[in-house]
Amino acid sequence: EGNSVTLVFIKKKTLNMDRLVEKVAVSFCDNIEIRPLLDNGISYRIITLGKNEKVESLNVISLAKCSN
Repeated sequence: EGNSVTLVFIKKKTLNMDRLVEKVAVSFCDNIEIRPLLDNGISYRIITLGKNEKVESLNVISLAKCSN
């Protein structure tokens, strides 16, 4: 997608991805450098790869996530 940045992580241990994404979203929404990008329609896709590099989770951080 043209208006998204994709971040890919390889999961080495058990994580609560929902909690991690929530923390990242708060950080991104409050960041003075990233927030204007969100305001202009850029979104961040966070992909987590598990064993054998298969997709375990896909989360999106966008301006809508900042409102929640």
